[in-house]
Amino acid sequence: MPLSNIGANGDYAVVVSTTNNNYFKKINGQWYDVNTGSLTTANGIFTTVNVAPHYQVPSAANGGDVWFKTTTPNKGFTPAVKRYSSTTGQFASLPVSVYANDAEAETAFGSGLQTGSIYAKSTAGNAQFELRRYSAGVWDTLVYEAKSTEPTGPTADGTLWYNTELQADIYVKDNGMWRSVVQDGSTVTIDTAEPEGPGVADVWVDTNDLENYPQIKVYDGSAWQLRNNADQTTPEGVVFADLTATPADNSNNGYGATPYSEVDTPDPLTHPDGMLLWNSMVSTYNVKRYDAASGQWHTISGNISAGPNAGAPYMGRKAQRQVIVRAMQKAVTENQKIREETMAFTLIAAPGYPELIDEMLTLNVDRKETAFVICDSPLRLAPDAQGWVDWVTGVNAGTNGEDGIVTKSSEAAVYYPSVLTTDLNGYDVVAPASYAVLRTYAYNDSISYPWFAPAGLTRGVVTNCSNFGYVNMEGEFMPVALNNGQRDTLYANKINPLVNFPGTGLVVFGQKTLSPIASALDRVNVARLIAYLRERFDPLARPFIFEPNDNATRANVKTLFDGFLGDIMQKRGIYDFLVVCDTTNNTPSRIDANELWIDIAIEPTKAAEFIYIPVRIVNTGALQ
Repeated sequence: MPLSNIGANGDYAVVVSTTNNNYFKKINGQWYDVNTGSLTTANGIFTTVNVAPHYQVPSAANGGDVWFKTTTPNKGFTPAVKRYSSTTGQFASLPVSVYANDAEAETAFGSGLQTGSIYAKSTAGNAQFELRRYSAGVWDTLVYEAKSTEPTGPTADGTLWYNTELQADIYVKDNGMWRSVVQDGSTVTIDTAEPEGPGVADVWVDTNDLENYPQIKVYDGSAWQLRNNADQTTPEGVVFADLTATPADNSNNGYGATPYSEVDTPDPLTHPDGMLLWNSMVSTYNVKRYDAASGQWHTISGNISAGPNAGAPYMGRKAQRQVIVRAMQKAVTENQKIREETMAFTLIAAPGYPELIDEMLTLNVDRKETAFVICDSPLRLAPDAQGWVDWVTGVNAGTNGEDGIVTKSSEAAVYYPSVLTTDLNGYDVVAPASYAVLRTYAYNDSISYPWFAPAGLTRGVVTNCSNFGYVNMEGEFMPVALNNGQRDTLYANKINPLVNFPGTGLVVFGQKTLSPIASALDRVNVARLIAYLRERFDPLARPFIFEPNDNATRANVKTLFDGFLGDIMQKRGIYDFLVVCDTTNNTPSRIDANELWIDIAIEPTKAAEFIYIPVRIVNTGALQ
């Protein structure tokens, strides 16, 4: 039967199946099978369907009878049949004619009848048809499926499916069981417009805000009441879970008229009466994965796990994003290759995915903190001061992501806003801030050193994009030229602004890290200096492994490290340093433990980030 959201009242529908063309008419929002004998013309339902060519005018029995007028010999349809060739790897069209029976087909084929000949069997005045194939003197009925797209074979295990056609399968907790809301005559409407003339307990899924879909509202007799998707405790909440249907039986197992056996199905006895249950397995706008063993599609995008919105589902683009995020997190977490010492890199980024901050920092720790992490603010983060603060402080988030970040570290920095650039085909595309910042870091390192700030008019000029901005709720790029007050607000909250200065161009204009405390490490140039030193100290000290732990070795160690740090100081990376490798830190107990200790203290060079120029007014001649 056609879906209720298809067609308008008075429309007809022909549903093609392997044995019969079923005819329906839509009346009062519902589709009715026109061949059902119990339906009468008094209800506006006709009871006879006639399929005949134009010269065989059928006799009408009741008002409302329908005639599907055809021409000979198609009997009401023109089949388009294609056969797959394993040689070419393509489907090729076959000529298919319509005949009443095998004998008529054989006569028509004549000497051209051969193995593989196909015809469509149908009779006038009958909506039934079948495809027949000839082989070794016998006609066999083909098993087929009528569809507009090319067959691709059985669905592979693990196949992902994202359906944008909005459908909702909703249940309510009632008398110890989950019961479909439509079971007792209530209706479910999915629309932007408020339903007219609603009845008590009718459900409206408001689609005006697809970013926060589904907005589920229940009519209480006087007004539509919005349910809280994050509430899985009170009657005003909603549970989002998969329900796996089992064959219907007459037992009452606590799940109402349709029993369910999925282990994740919430126990109705632990939820209050009136609570809704959204069947994520049947409802759409999420991402499902096919399980070949059970032959079922199970939700994989899931629900929000932490924060103020915990329990609400990931829907729409967020559902797709969540599946991608999990795959990326798994790839970073399980990848041992990028943790090997033979892999050399100093920057880590997952452009556009702040969800991976934790995984990138963990990777850096596994590599002895020898790299620096570049993070992005969301593409849809509007130029709103409170929004910036809420996002960077994570007040609306339980985990790192578009709603906010909760991780703080001196080994990471975040940038705002996003950028407009071009793809390889010359089209304008929006890219995360790190797209520009990574190039700026690389440029900084090519003309100076990692301990120089990758910001400002000398080393922070952006050259691979045309503008800065964000993506609005309509999916459009909106340019943003941050003013002085906005830049100050961002910087005070540890977000580094990307600025479009008139007459100057696009510039990275900040270098704060996400350090939770005020220290020298709350600046990018110092954090990258420390990462650089950690990366270089290992190979510097490696030649002394297995050497005698005596004064000569310790003196050589000090000489080597003094020379290395002296070079860094000459290159303006540090103000001063001290290397200690003698008996004061290599005590007898440490020597006996086969340990060689090298203590290093540095005073990192700070970058000038604020320039103050006081102007004094004096009398004429006072400066002479």
